[in-house]
Amino acid sequence: MNTTPTNAWTPSLVALDIDGTLMVPSGHISYEVRRAIDLARVAGHHLVLATGRSLTGLLPVAARLGLTDGYAVASNGALVIRLDADVPDGYRYVSAELFDPDRVIRRATQLAPDVCVAVEEPSWGWRVSGQFDPDTLPGEHKRTSVTDLSAAHAIRVVLCGSGIGRHLDALRTTGMTVTPVGPDWLDVTGAGVSKATALESFGRSWGSRTRPRSRSATGPTTSTP
Repeated sequence: MNTTPTNAWTPSLVALDIDGTLMVPSGHISYEVRRAIDLARVAGHHLVLATGRSLTGLLPVAARLGLTDGYAVASNGALVIRLDADVPDGYRYVSAELFDPDRVIRRATQLAPDVCVAVEEPSWGWRVSGQFDPDTLPGEHKRTSVTDLSAAHAIRVVLCGSGIGRHLDALRTTGMTVTPVGPDWLDVTGAGVSKATALESFGRSWGSRTRPRSRSATGPTTSTP
């Protein structure tokens, strides 16, 4: 006779976007949000921050929420880390979706010669071709040429310039994932890379340990660096 309960509890995978979901534009995180996160953790659910922010933008938010273990998805799905308070940096890399940015950068500079380009360097910030506001692009900035930015594989590329958003469709013909953040800002990751695809990989790897209907509180497909 099978005595295993048919309604046995299993934890859920709870995906949480940051900007516009956990945090309002001013940077405030409400008491209600903090309490809901604490209750979900105590209940044993797997909380995964999933954001368009870079790693240098994600880590301070994780610290504010008291998240010191578990997984997190950064850079619109291009980077997955494991938070770990026992290692010096507080995290370990799990996966990184690199791509060759040369074609999309060359196309962007043809369409908008004054475009500023930034390539994410997860451990410290950005390599940039022009001036970026550090409040909108957190982390250290190191100035270099567009040629150098095009020469090495990247996690993510930012294209910033007046009206660059109108070239969205043309830039998508390069095969890369191009995400509009505003009329003057585009994020670029590798083909098929997104927060959703990164979270799907969690669903497959944790399928035997979590509920099939993993819960998501992710916001729209936008990015805050």
